[in-house]
Amino acid sequence: MDANQKWDVLFIQTDKSFFDSKNKLFSELFNKADYALGEQKAIKQIYKNNYDIIIGDISGDPLEGIEFMKQLKQMKPTQVIVALVLDSDEEKIGGLIELGINTFLLIPEALDQALEAISNMNPYLKN
Repeated sequence: MDANQKWDVLFIQTDKSFFDSKNKLFSELFNKADYALGEQKAIKQIYKNNYDIIIGDISGDPLEGIEFMKQLKQMKPTQVIVALVLDSDEEKIGGLIELGINTFLLIPEALDQALEAISNMNPYLKN
């Protein structure tokens, strides 16, 4: 696989999310960017498609989002998952990193930088 390949991603949001799924960088940085509003739609998308990276915006309800991210990791243990969390919710993300879920603590205005960092990740390199 080409190291410069653009990844296929799924961006999962809730109706309470703080980060903008309409950000133009999705189409610029990623090969394919699908969006899912809510857990049920996300699960359907995950079973219909193969994604290199799943990005979960858990900023609106971090405790519920954390539980969903953990469920996703149990369903697909080798899937690369990234959780976007407001920097003010750092104390709520316990357990995600230990499960191998990449976590970005940020303010909504820093989404562009987070997307750029995610686009440069290689989901096929394992530690």
